[in-house]
Amino acid sequence: MKKRIILCAFLFTFLIVAASGISSYVLSYHGELARIDRSMENYISLVSDTLADDTVDNEASLKYIANQLQIRITIIRQDGTVLYDTFDSEGMENHLSRPEVQEALEMGLGVSQRFSTTEQTTYRYVAKREGDYVIRAAVENKQLKEIKWVVFEYIGIAAFLSLIFALLMAYLMTYFLVRPLNYLQKYIKGEKAQLLMSKAPKDIRKVADTFDEIKQQLDFYINDLDQKNLYLKNTINSMQDGFIALDTQRNITLINKRAKKIFDVEKLMVVGENLLGMTKDLELYEKTSQQQINVYEKVIGEQIFRITISPMINEKDNCCGSIILLSDITNMKKLENLRTEFVSNVTHELKTPLTSIIGFVDTLKNGAINDKKVAMKFLDIIDMESKRLNSLISDILVLSEIESKKKEAEEKEVNLREVAEEVLSLLGGKIEEKQLKVRFEAAKEVNYCCNADRLKQLFINLIDNGIKYNKQGGCLDISLSSGEDSVVFEIADTGIGIPREDLERVFERFYKVDKSRAKDNKSTGLGLSIVKHIVELYGGTISLESEWNQGTKITVNLPLKRGEDI
Repeated sequence: MKKRIILCAFLFTFLIVAASGISSYVLSYHGELARIDRSMENYISLVSDTLADDTVDNEASLKYIANQLQIRITIIRQDGTVLYDTFDSEGMENHLSRPEVQEALEMGLGVSQRFSTTEQTTYRYVAKREGDYVIRAAVENKQLKEIKWVVFEYIGIAAFLSLIFALLMAYLMTYFLVRPLNYLQKYIKGEKAQLLMSKAPKDIRKVADTFDEIKQQLDFYINDLDQKNLYLKNTINSMQDGFIALDTQRNITLINKRAKKIFDVEKLMVVGENLLGMTKDLELYEKTSQQQINVYEKVIGEQIFRITISPMINEKDNCCGSIILLSDITNMKKLENLRTEFVSNVTHELKTPLTSIIGFVDTLKNGAINDKKVAMKFLDIIDMESKRLNSLISDILVLSEIESKKKEAEEKEVNLREVAEEVLSLLGGKIEEKQLKVRFEAAKEVNYCCNADRLKQLFINLIDNGIKYNKQGGCLDISLSSGEDSVVFEIADTGIGIPREDLERVFERFYKVDKSRAKDNKSTGLGLSIVKHIVELYGGTISLESEWNQGTKITVNLPLKRGEDI
């Protein structure tokens, strides 16, 4: 700063001195020329008096005057003929065309400065009309140059001294001006604050005190702003929805991690970028130009989002940007589809037995009841359909109950071997009917903390499927084991199996594999879905291996320690 002030002062002084010097030089030079012109007028008057004196030798007198005064004297007639010239009057051309001569003839006095072809040098001419003659005096350029250098020398010395004085004054002023500022600067930086302020001028100490007050206020506001920014940043980053704030030019001013992930943005800094450049989504970009709330759904990647675009309105009711919220509704859409499919399947599954029951009841009411053999057949069918309807409703209620629970309320230590044996005994009739060979392997005690009825239901559904879809005289292999971390239940049959294209869907509600269940009209399509939900209720996993006409193997893995127990 100090150098800058001195340089500015030097340049300012230099310009003033330069302007003053040039003006003084011009004025002094022209003033000197005016003095020379007046002197030569006096010389001309002296020459005129000399010519008028008949007692002296005119030529000798003129030469004497010219030598003494170092001037050139020329006597010219009014027709321009040169009568006498100090240097050489013989053979000189007519001088009527000379500007000073013409001016003297017209005005009485003429002045000019030009190059003399006679003497081959520049002269300053002053011509004056005296009676019938024009007397001209001239000063050679050499004398004019000497005058110029004298004027220039004095003005140059004055200018140099002025610059030196100006630099000295600039340095002193800078010292007294910058020194207090240096004190203040060091004080602001905290360098020996108290010691510096004790040496600083009073005015600077006042400025420092004022600065302290302002600094404290700024620190308070900055800390408050940092806290709010941190709170805002943590808030938007903890949101499950994507969040983007835009300015009026649709450049990003704020964005959370979720929004970056949605648009697969890896760059850390995207604030300041244009929305279209970051998202490559022209539809979204165009909708942000509308100054109204806009809600629509869009598929991005493999997910479905509800996008809400809201304009930001300031206190003057002017739009100053917009807010974009991206809510993932993929699961909600799946649940809606599942609900619609579930209602459709339930309606279809309930309608079939009810239609049969209603039809056979109407037939009985119309007279078939009088035929005992036909009536008993129809009542058997009604009984079978009623049981099927009851089984379907029971499975739906069981599935609904399992889905509504996050954790079993009643759990106790249960020996799963005993539960499995009980189920095998319960289904013994079906096993004998199919003439199946059952191999059951399990340790004497396979203890597991659970709801016994729930695991019993799991075993019933899996073993019943293994019996129902097995081949006549086939095999059914069942194993139950307990390891350090989990209990594993496996069941493998030699039945008709499941086509590969249906493996991923067999655990869905009401899903039936047409080929494998063509002969079975009693299935509700909820058995494996119930099994899957029971396994998930206990934090376990279930896997299925099957090939068409090659049999099916199902493995259930139940952890001994669930999430809340770890």
